[in-house]
Amino acid sequence: MKKYQDLTIEQKLRLVCGKDCWHTVDFDGELPCVRVTDASMGVRMPINPIQWEGVKPSVSYPSMQVLANTWNLSIVRQYAECVADDCLDNGADVILGPGVNIKRTPICGRNFEYISEDPFLAGMVAKEYIDALQNEGVGACLKHFCCNNLEDNRFELSSEVDERTLREIYYKPFEIACKAHPVSIMSSYNRINGVYGSEYKKGYDVLRNDFGFDGLIMSDWDAVRDRTKAAKAGLDHEMPYHPEHYEKLLQDYKDGKITDEEIDSLARRVYDFVIKCKNLQKGKMRKHTQAERINFTQTVEEEGIVLLKNNGVLPLKKNLSLSVCGLHAKPGKSDFLFCGGGSSKVERLTPLFDIVEILKKEYGEDISYEIACTDRGVAGAHIRPYMAVQNAAKCDINIVFTGTSTYIETEASDRTSIKLSNSAERTILDTAKVNPNTIVVIFAGAPVDMSNWIDKVAAVLYAGFPGERGGEAVVNVLTGKVNPSGKLTETFPNKLEDVPASSAYI
Repeated sequence: MKKYQDLTIEQKLRLVCGKDCWHTVDFDGELPCVRVTDASMGVRMPINPIQWEGVKPSVSYPSMQVLANTWNLSIVRQYAECVADDCLDNGADVILGPGVNIKRTPICGRNFEYISEDPFLAGMVAKEYIDALQNEGVGACLKHFCCNNLEDNRFELSSEVDERTLREIYYKPFEIACKAHPVSIMSSYNRINGVYGSEYKKGYDVLRNDFGFDGLIMSDWDAVRDRTKAAKAGLDHEMPYHPEHYEKLLQDYKDGKITDEEIDSLARRVYDFVIKCKNLQKGKMRKHTQAERINFTQTVEEEGIVLLKNNGVLPLKKNLSLSVCGLHAKPGKSDFLFCGGGSSKVERLTPLFDIVEILKKEYGEDISYEIACTDRGVAGAHIRPYMAVQNAAKCDINIVFTGTSTYIETEASDRTSIKLSNSAERTILDTAKVNPNTIVVIFAGAPVDMSNWIDKVAAVLYAGFPGERGGEAVVNVLTGKVNPSGKLTETFPNKLEDVPASSAYI
């Protein structure tokens, strides 16, 4: 293996610029390379190292928001262990998470990936996650530093935050999580008080000097505008590789705009990061079989489901007639209904669950089902709740399965509303009008405005984005086999206007 002292200055400059989309530079095998991978709900491993599309199937876990709702650090540790095993199965050295950005507003498109609006809780969950992940042999990349609280215009917006608020709110999860010694931290796209996250020297100094972080600081993908400015600020590693950035950095070095000492400090940390990640894996065996990991997704979901309302209708009693409606109850192959979009979307291993069929195992074949509306989270949804209303009027219990989708909650854009679609709300209201024993089950990754209908229904279950065995978990809670013990880790406002940030420049 090539020794650090044998690297030329050109090689050191190349080392801090990445190899492709997912690897560190290996100098044609003279140095081990580190493979990184998304995501926050499992492993999103691209098949081609230089492309974004096309990923290997892997275990799909409940979202980090559901994990946080468990308030159970032993569950957090096992979750991280399972994800680490998936990384090892797929040849990944580092997973790009956890995300501890504060949920400043419920419209942020990636809130399902983040832990909480509370900095202490976000930090404690992340600390436990990182410790368990790295003990199992896979490096963590704590993200996104910092104040990445919206997705719209994320490459250009500036989060204007005073020093006390930075310290007490936005830095705090990173401060706590750094106690677990993550091997890396990722910068954010946005500006912080006018400075791009990739050039945020003030914040990097806090990480290193105040929080004791001694790992690698890497960019978010395509977040670097000027490699030299970022390097002088202390950004160790740029991802992905941009040849023009390397060439500019090399020329700037020749022109005396960046010193040997500055380059050496970055390159040394990249080199040490590679060795550290490889050492993490030495002697590590899989702690959980793949089957155990899939089964564990049900445990997480059962622990994370939150019972938001119940007038006594739950748990469901036996010998009741059930009416079921909603696309989420019988989704076919529409896995986009149960996860967020972007770099966190995992290609699941098992067939998508069918809640109607799971319920039939408990209540027989006579369950009435209607799709009620063809809302897939896009404009122009068709509303057709008539038959669902007829079924609801004839049955003891009516259950509406509804929520959002990858089209609504996703990286690179924010929600425009926290309400369910008009078609979903109409289905709830119309069925509840003829059957007061109406239960609503919500699959979503962030708060939902229920003000138009919550007083009209008997019970509400918040299931989040549930992973592989979400259907089985939801039915177990509905039927009382599992006690719903999840608690919210973020505020559910009555309406978006109740959120202070809704009237600010966001």
